[in-house]
Amino acid sequence: MEEQLFKNFVDLVRERTGLCLDQGNPEVFSSKILARIRSSCVSTEEDYFRLLAGTTAASRLEWEKLAPLLTIGESYFFRIRAQFELLRDHILPELINRRRAQRRLRIWSAGCSSGEEPYSIAMLLSELLPDADRWDLLILGTDLNGEALEKAATGVFSRWSFRMVDAAQQQRHFVQKKESWTLSEKIRDMVSFRRHNLVGELFPDNSSGLHHMDLILCRNVFIYFEEKTVNQVVERFGDTLNDDGYLLTGHCELSPRALVGLSVKTINDQIIFQKISPGARMVAAAAAQKKAPLRSLLRPATHAEARSEKTVTGKKNSDNYRTDSNNIPPATGRAGNQSSMRQSLARPEATEGTDQYRAHLTSAQAYADRGAYAPALRSCEQAIELAPMAPEPLFLCAQICEATGDNSEAKNLLKKVIYLEPAYVAAYLELGTLCATEQDTKLAQKMLAAAGEILSGLPPESPMPPYLDMTAGELLQHAKILLSDLEQQLTSRNGIYG
Repeated sequence: MEEQLFKNFVDLVRERTGLCLDQGNPEVFSSKILARIRSSCVSTEEDYFRLLAGTTAASRLEWEKLAPLLTIGESYFFRIRAQFELLRDHILPELINRRRAQRRLRIWSAGCSSGEEPYSIAMLLSELLPDADRWDLLILGTDLNGEALEKAATGVFSRWSFRMVDAAQQQRHFVQKKESWTLSEKIRDMVSFRRHNLVGELFPDNSSGLHHMDLILCRNVFIYFEEKTVNQVVERFGDTLNDDGYLLTGHCELSPRALVGLSVKTINDQIIFQKISPGARMVAAAAAQKKAPLRSLLRPATHAEARSEKTVTGKKNSDNYRTDSNNIPPATGRAGNQSSMRQSLARPEATEGTDQYRAHLTSAQAYADRGAYAPALRSCEQAIELAPMAPEPLFLCAQICEATGDNSEAKNLLKKVIYLEPAYVAAYLELGTLCATEQDTKLAQKMLAAAGEILSGLPPESPMPPYLDMTAGELLQHAKILLSDLEQQLTSRNGIYG
């Protein structure tokens, strides 16, 4: 695609959806545009741009079809456990007590993808609010991706959506049907879905139900927006909340400049934002000047700052590894001599060094579970200093980068993990899933096939950390399902190009 036209497409997508596409990888975006051209009523890139830039019904329909290619729909239940503990133990009980007289509670999950987040909220409320059927209860999930919402409405999920959920909670609300799990009708009926564009559609809006919210969740969305767009959306969220209502975002997503009419509350190291009434704002603003600067609690979410925070390996370690996809070592069904040799080098030999390594790694995991990503990365760096060949801290760094939206760095780190430990199943699965969401079908297939090869050589009941309660057999089935989906997508794409 011609450079200026590519820039025009990027600017148009940002204007209409808020999404800041990576201009450093024009091939992926261009391939998505070309795929839509081949299946639409236009024949050239220029005509397709004019179609998207229009305001006709055909233009709106085309945006609905393009959106699933631009967004990343990967999620899972109770993502970021510490935030859901905050909701379960503090925020939801407070809101229930506050609204008990009216028996009315309104919750909005903005950018809900395939529905795991609003359904997780519904599960919590079903336990906290036994008489929920006697309340005027709204749990609304919205997303730009209409295909993801259609999937969400079915209430049917693969085992992969439960990879960080304990088995008891899963069995309490789901029924297994072959290789999938179906959500109970009770929980499914508590949640409604509708397509919504946070940038292209105005809110609050009484006609759409987007008004007078007690709680808004918008996590891992702002990392894809530029700062100006973030400020505008946050201000609208504030207008949509009831006084004293709450906004929960992903960790480190908001700059202090975005907090118009919102105050910061910190509970058990978790940050949540609360709307303050107009009369209390001046008092709160005066009091805030006497406190520690907000920057000590929040890291601004600009792309440049986020990337500087997420630099997790120095030249000493990272530059020694060639991590492009062509240099990823082949996986083996059972760990061979090369893998065993690397494992012997992975951790320090001295007892004191081993204990320190484990302490840093445990600390990093604890910080990451709470969403404290900056100290988690520092603990990872300390673990890496003690054990430069250990895959575990690099894998945790990759998970943190993915959680904060830096998929490029996450992929680089996962490739390093595979270089160090060719039998590290979780790295293949995570890298394959990331590549699949970014339409890199070839590398996704390669990684998932490698995971399947390793898993097929393990006893089916073998536990597979770091995934809670998941066995090698379950992960193998998941890898096969993902590969089958990719093959279907590739067949469909070949049909388009044929």
